[in-house]
Amino acid sequence: GNNTTTSSSVPVAVTASGVLSGKTIQSISVGSSHSLALCADGTVAAWGRNDFGQLGNNSTASSSVPVAVAQSGVLGGKTVVAISAGFNHSLALCSDGTLAAWGYNLYGQLGNGSTTSSSVPVAVTASGVLSGKVVTSVVAGYYHNLALCADGTVVAWGRNNSGQLGNNSIVDSSVPVNITSSGTLNGRSPTTLAAGSDHSLILCLDGSLVSWGKNANGQLGDGSTTNRLIPGDVDATDVLAGRIVTNISAGGFHNLAACSDGTLVAFGRNSSGQLGNGSTS
Repeated sequence: GNNTTTSSSVPVAVTASGVLSGKTIQSISVGSSHSLALCADGTVAAWGRNDFGQLGNNSTASSSVPVAVAQSGVLGGKTVVAISAGFNHSLALCSDGTLAAWGYNLYGQLGNGSTTSSSVPVAVTASGVLSGKVVTSVVAGYYHNLALCADGTVVAWGRNNSGQLGNNSIVDSSVPVNITSSGTLNGRSPTTLAAGSDHSLILCLDGSLVSWGKNANGQLGDGSTTNRLIPGDVDATDVLAGRIVTNISAGGFHNLAACSDGTLVAFGRNSSGQLGNGSTS
């Protein structure tokens, strides 16, 4: 975002003139090759790669400086309160609890009932499982998304080749579907969502973790490498024994969990040492 395409091994300033002039950044999110910034006034800026319209500015031309995400159309008159960037798509949660999405849509990750990419925001389908519900948080994985509703339910949409939608199938969905809330999630209250490449993770109010989807690298944390199509428990008998998780984050194939005692645990792929335990296993 500094008006060049020269890589840098030290921090550089993102261009603060243009669409960001006079604005205060409230939150940020990064995808594979694009970035999003939410401003305090409820507008969104984006920069980077744009071949699928993931910048949301009605073009497919990449930009090395921030550009304004189109505020007309489905975002007209709305205030964005949260953002999340997927691999090459983008999501926005509005103050009225509705969702908008833009960019790549081959797997239905825009949630509008189609698989057609869009260079401007489109409305995520609010009928069906989201009918009458207010979304309170959203997170994008590579090609799938999770949304938490005010009533504690969680919905998902997009790619589902490894069961990352958690609805006991491997069929992609271009509209939100309910994840299976029976079994492991029965009686628990989800508070924080995380989505990796092809897996999903939830932190519950009691400090426990639930996961589902791809597990080839152990990213579900259940002591196996078997994919899971419905939510199941992350193992809490080893380093998590007696600990309460307070925050989570998912990488492509690994996860981090911060605990209330200040410790940090990790699980999943470790080929580059991303688990931070002095090994590459």
